[in-house]
Amino acid sequence: MHGPQDATPRDAPGAAHRAGGITPRAIVVGLVGTIVLGVITPYCDLVLRGTWIACSHLPIGVLVLFFITLAINTPLLHWLRDRGFSPRELYAVYAMMLVGAGIPSFGLTEYLFPTLAGAYYFATPENHWIERLFQYLPQWLFPFDLKSAMQSTPGGGSVVTSDLYTLLPAGLQPGGRSVVTAFYEGLRPGQSVPWGAWAVPLVAWTLAALVLFFCMICLSVILRRRWIDHERLVFPLVQVPLELARDQSPASPLPPFFRHHWMWIGCAIPLLIHSINGLHFYFPAVPEIKLVIPLRQNFTGRLWSNMGIFTMFIHFSVIGFTYLISTELSFSFWFFFLFFIAEGALFASFGVQLKPLPGYPTPPHGALQMIGAFVTLAGTMAWTSRRHLGQIWEQAVGRLPADDAHEPLPFRTALFGGAIGLGLFALWCLATGVGAGLVGLVIVLFFMFALVLTRLVSEGGLLFVQGFRPTDVIIACAGTHVIGARSLTVLSFIQKVFMFDLRGFLMPSLMDAHKLADASGLNPRKLLPWLGLAIVAAVVSSYVAFLLMAYHLGGIRFTNWFLTISPQQTLSFVTGYLNQPYPTSPANWVLMLGGAGTTVFLAVMRALYTWWPFHPLGYAMGPSWPMIQLWFSVLVGWALKSVVLRYGGFKRFREAKPFFLGLVVGEFSAAGLWLLIDFLCGQPGHHFFLT
Repeated sequence: MHGPQDATPRDAPGAAHRAGGITPRAIVVGLVGTIVLGVITPYCDLVLRGTWIACSHLPIGVLVLFFITLAINTPLLHWLRDRGFSPRELYAVYAMMLVGAGIPSFGLTEYLFPTLAGAYYFATPENHWIERLFQYLPQWLFPFDLKSAMQSTPGGGSVVTSDLYTLLPAGLQPGGRSVVTAFYEGLRPGQSVPWGAWAVPLVAWTLAALVLFFCMICLSVILRRRWIDHERLVFPLVQVPLELARDQSPASPLPPFFRHHWMWIGCAIPLLIHSINGLHFYFPAVPEIKLVIPLRQNFTGRLWSNMGIFTMFIHFSVIGFTYLISTELSFSFWFFFLFFIAEGALFASFGVQLKPLPGYPTPPHGALQMIGAFVTLAGTMAWTSRRHLGQIWEQAVGRLPADDAHEPLPFRTALFGGAIGLGLFALWCLATGVGAGLVGLVIVLFFMFALVLTRLVSEGGLLFVQGFRPTDVIIACAGTHVIGARSLTVLSFIQKVFMFDLRGFLMPSLMDAHKLADASGLNPRKLLPWLGLAIVAAVVSSYVAFLLMAYHLGGIRFTNWFLTISPQQTLSFVTGYLNQPYPTSPANWVLMLGGAGTTVFLAVMRALYTWWPFHPLGYAMGPSWPMIQLWFSVLVGWALKSVVLRYGGFKRFREAKPFFLGLVVGEFSAAGLWLLIDFLCGQPGHHFFLT
């Protein structure tokens, strides 16, 4: 079956000079859109406290700006004909915005600043952070003076500050407590943003971030041919932008997608329902249509004590994306979520109690099996790709002729550049004080999880995903005694910024950008430098916007999660582990090995029998936070697709596809519309999409 991803969109007649799509005006528009997202994302997420516009791998902000670009381009094509943008130019714009969209939010900025400032602002005599943990922190990672903080605290001891600080101008020295007080409470009259105090830590963290981003670029290049050309993964999230601009031309200014009545019916459903609920937010007399239905209260007693969160969330866009993936995978997502709930009841009936992993709503019995599944899936993907990886190695070292002219990077650059990048990131971690024995293990575990999570987006079309911190895996396997207090303290910051909440991390967006280039005929090697520029633009614009907002408005007034709850988690987890060490548990090993064994069994059965209905990726997601929110919508999408295929066949399946894509367009349009209304009305707190 040929889906939208298989066809190459046609460019407008008379646009041969820009058929490649990588034109100066496309680059300018893409950069402007990326910078706009870098500014408005922190504002919408933190100040407006509305629906998060970059909390998924199909960011609302990107799709809304793409809608606006299409709306402007349609009259341009109609009245000025060849002055309008070609589809490939539009896809280049979209790809640039896509890779930059997550950075201002979960991908970097919205965790970086609060994590650093909150360590001092929320330190109290009761939590003992300053006297117990500040001694382990390197000064060059923080904007405030660690030595002064410890000296002003009874029993605080001292911290070693590098002599290099004596060489810095006074304006670049770390500040006092006023740096974080003003960050959270706003500047007083006569004060200005302490840019100098933030300069050194921002350079340090940004260098690490850019190195990590470069490693992800290199890994995505290595995976690109295997996933796109050989395995032909669906990449469901890419199908929406592909369809939106497909075949737009002077002869047809309105893309065919918008002329399909089923699309408009699908679009109208979430737009209408969210509009009614939006009116209810402003006028409570308007009835609300419930889209979040708690089920947990219906299950009482000890049998259900391990159930965790059990709620029906109705996300129309998730129903739409589920229609695009295989029924085997969508069935596995919701089935294994319910399976783990039943398993929790079984453990409770035998009185089994497991120590939870701090910071995750996933029940511990499920989390431990997920860890085993993730490690096994990463190893399985590496093993099944061994021939592909071997060919890349042979070409990189010159034993085979290079066959990478159509790759975003030469294989030699991707392979050795990625290795150098990993080495630099490891050196950076060592410089922060992390033990040498831990650095390599942390990096390996992080990229193993990143690989599996990216696969879940590329194959499974999940809007957002989450894994585990590497130290969670190490502690679950061996207890806290194998990680020293210094390493645990420093890693708590590194992981919070880079490795904790991966719903906006870069790699899935890079893979989607590669697929978009492949499906539309964009030159991936010409596109990649501009994707890199978009990443840098997102970093710089979001940094400036975030600091200006925090210091002028006061971060304590922002969203509780990013500015209050999350920063306190960072060192609370460390003190919790130090006060009550996590012991080595045979039960943990049993469950992790059980998760690994189950994953192998599911993979083998799937390879041997075409009728086998279970997919190991569905098991790996288990009862995670994404599945807590998505399971019911996935179930609905699976059921609808199954009915269409059973009674209508592939012909009706193709005919119904615009309706389900319309559900996506409608829900994302509703989010953009109500964010605009909330901004104009000055009304914060209207949040109706993913949390």
